[in-house]
Amino acid sequence: MTSSARGYVAIVRTPRVPANLLAGVAVRLGCGIIPFSTVVAFADPYGFTYSGLATAGFMLSMSLLGPWRGRMFDRYGSRTLTAGALSYALLITAAALSVGQATPWLPIALLTAAGPVMPPINATLRTRWSRLLPDKQDLQQVHALDSIVEEITFLFSPILITAALSVVPARACIMLGGVNPPAVPRAATPGTPRPCVLAYSHQRRRPPGNRAIAANHLPHPHNSRPGNRGPYRSTRSGRRQPWSASSRR
Repeated sequence: MTSSARGYVAIVRTPRVPANLLAGVAVRLGCGIIPFSTVVAFADPYGFTYSGLATAGFMLSMSLLGPWRGRMFDRYGSRTLTAGALSYALLITAAALSVGQATPWLPIALLTAAGPVMPPINATLRTRWSRLLPDKQDLQQVHALDSIVEEITFLFSPILITAALSVVPARACIMLGGVNPPAVPRAATPGTPRPCVLAYSHQRRRPPGNRAIAANHLPHPHNSRPGNRGPYRSTRSGRRQPWSASSRR
């Protein structure tokens, strides 16, 4: 018996679903804020060449090492998110404070180093949705809702950053994009070891005596042939023993 699909309103009313959606909005909004703010912040003291290098370094390091971040979260759980979110906030803040105060290569290096440690929000939410909503139809609904929220976030990011730049300096906007991701560990749970890893570890821990006992109960190929007793005989205990000279006659 399958359950009917619930609407988006019922999905949002599920406990902890709104908190996870807001955490996703915070991280994705920061990803949209930092590139635009970096271009504006670097253009005045360094020029557009260095602003392009800083933006490219941040975006490339963040995208190319995305699978590695997801693997670390799958292996170590929320500890990876906490350490990554704090490191990300510190690196982004240091990069924003160093713009215009030092050589351009320092903030470029800090931004490039911040990309790989950004919390893997997509992997986190996928894991969290499957635990909060085990029903298949509810899981499809929340994935669709999360995709809608993601598209709306990236759509409104340029509008929000334009309004923010008219009020605060560009360096402050970079810092704003870096302080949002620390909210993500509240939406995460420790990772679970994969079933294949568990099966392999149990197989490794099995004592060798069990394998020897199991091998003794295997039929010998000579015994399976009609009229051929083969070199072994079966005992009451199930073990195979060589035929004696008297029993072979």
